[in-house]
Amino acid sequence: MSQFKCVQAAENVIVNREKLAREARQNGRVVIGHYCCTFPRELITAVGAVPYRITGDVEETPSEVDRVLETTMCPFIRSSIDLALKGRYDFLSAIVVPHACECLEKMYDIWDYYVKEVKHVIFLEVPHMTYDTSYVFYAESIRAVVCEMAKQMGLEVTDENLKKAIRLHNENRILLNKIYELRKADIPPVSATDIHKLVFAGSFMEVEAHNQLLRDALAEIGAFKPSGPARPRVMLHMAQLDDWALLELIDECGADLVVDDMCIGTRTFNFQADESKDPYDALAYAYLHDINCPRTYRTESREERFAHITHYAKEYRVSGLIIFITRYCDTHAYDVPILRRFAEDAGLSVLTLEDDYSIINSKGQLKTRIQAFVEML
Repeated sequence: MSQFKCVQAAENVIVNREKLAREARQNGRVVIGHYCCTFPRELITAVGAVPYRITGDVEETPSEVDRVLETTMCPFIRSSIDLALKGRYDFLSAIVVPHACECLEKMYDIWDYYVKEVKHVIFLEVPHMTYDTSYVFYAESIRAVVCEMAKQMGLEVTDENLKKAIRLHNENRILLNKIYELRKADIPPVSATDIHKLVFAGSFMEVEAHNQLLRDALAEIGAFKPSGPARPRVMLHMAQLDDWALLELIDECGADLVVDDMCIGTRTFNFQADESKDPYDALAYAYLHDINCPRTYRTESREERFAHITHYAKEYRVSGLIIFITRYCDTHAYDVPILRRFAEDAGLSVLTLEDDYSIINSKGQLKTRIQAFVEML
């Protein structure tokens, strides 16, 4: 357990997230689930609903999903659908499924046809390009989700409420950046595991409550004075990470994971939505242009495409990059050759790993490889 009370509070939210969501629903609240960081959570805030990011369960062996999904696809998505088929998501009022990748796109039909407990299933079409027309299209797609919320559930999103939500989430992103900046110290006062818990808890909290938790965290962690030797500093690049076994493993191997490029990580907050623009246009640009995910095809050079990697490496004084590919995640796997060469050309040592959504059965093998990599640094 973390020494910080703020992290303990975050872990309590994560561990009890299903219970808290069920209680909210029983108390008359609307609980809206969603996949992926490409979905603007401002929409949930604008209608006064409780957010709930869809996850799997690394400790539960899938037993129902094989009847609807093949085995050779994203194990994270398979795990989440397995939970849905078992009724673990029956507390949701609605779910929004964005077209983040080809696997996730198909989940709209699965939820709509097989998961009868969730009455409202809404699809969000997310462009894969970043042309001028892409932002126009995405803004209209976000409007379409708002229309579906009104049509299916009677939830109204006004421009005023949406602008207020953008302000709150912009503040949230600023606070998360400040939390991460604590890891810039020679001896970071807080572990990567604790940082991840603070970020992940926000997936299940209303934004104002999460903002207060982050303010408390900045005050508590900022006052702590760590001691001990400096350790090799590494960055982690991967997709979905909704437990902390891999982070603890990197720490056990003697490295400080000081920054990441992950869906539940910097991709969640490394941008701001322009509060002076039309709210739909602002959200479309921020969530499509500023989230550096392999699912989005960009026409610029590799130096421009991966500029955030070298930026993080410089800001956090990183010497090693760990690329972790979840098995069958084609969008991230396709990026590995060019990303690896780019990082090595930028002076970073690189370790590429590929494993399942759950690393319970392979921790020993991973530990051997990570230890060897850290010793090289």
